[in-house]
Amino acid sequence: MRRRSFTISFILIITIIMTSVTFGQTPAGTKGNWEAVKDLGSGDWLIVELKGKITFQGTLVSVSDTVLRLYIENAGKYSTQQDILDLKRNEIAKVYRVEKKSLAKPMLVGTVAGGAMGAVIGSKMGGCSPQEILCINHKGPATMLMAAGGAVIGSGIGLLIGAARRKRVLIYD
Repeated sequence: MRRRSFTISFILIITIIMTSVTFGQTPAGTKGNWEAVKDLGSGDWLIVELKGKITFQGTLVSVSDTVLRLYIENAGKYSTQQDILDLKRNEIAKVYRVEKKSLAKPMLVGTVAGGAMGAVIGSKMGGCSPQEILCINHKGPATMLMAAGGAVIGSGIGLLIGAARRKRVLIYD
């Protein structure tokens, strides 16, 4: 028992330490390095935060020594052309590149979790008496149908969660 609690404590401490190290990292040489912004390719999805705490999201059109141009839908009064926004370098506080993560992992996790929950619910539905604490009935079709339905619902939820997750990488500060 002591060994088990020690192992759990050790894993918990390592996890906390590694998480704080990961969150504290930024790419090398980003602080005030406009060259990193100029190295970005046209078409990259960016989040630009101005010094006045206004934030814009859009697709990079071009970068020069003084101006960053973004293609933005519904830019409103800040747009100088139809959907192109010119941002001056001295007004920009931070630039983030947005990277989309793969949808496979959250969808797979959702499928497995939903299928497992559906199987548990389906096995409880098939002919158990209320006095039984743990009753598993594999003979009825309810288990299979609920597992399949739970897997479909779980994969859909995983897909939605995965599509909403984006990784922001600091390029300029």
